[in-house]
Amino acid sequence: MVDILKELKEADLGMSVVVTGIHDETEKSCRKSDLVKHTVENSLGIFGQYKKLPADEILQLTTMCGHGMVPANLVERVIVQVKRGRRPCGKGPWS
Repeated sequence: MVDILKELKEADLGMSVVVTGIHDETEKSCRKSDLVKHTVENSLGIFGQYKKLPADEILQLTTMCGHGMVPANLVERVIVQVKRGRRPCGKGPWS
């Protein structure tokens, strides 16, 4: 991982890189690569009434961008439309 981070730093691509892993290990890798962390996020799991969450298949899509900005009911509606042949696969919901 350190070698990859060093290569990315040398390439100076002008974009952010997200490193996911155990905090202590990612910290060490960044230090060895002479990189400075910008942000740290911690996953604390799911609290509350998790049984009210959408099905895992829906969550895989709604959380894909990491911001939770895709509503579950939109994903469910598009799935139904595709299954019924009303919307071809790969066509956006706004089309």
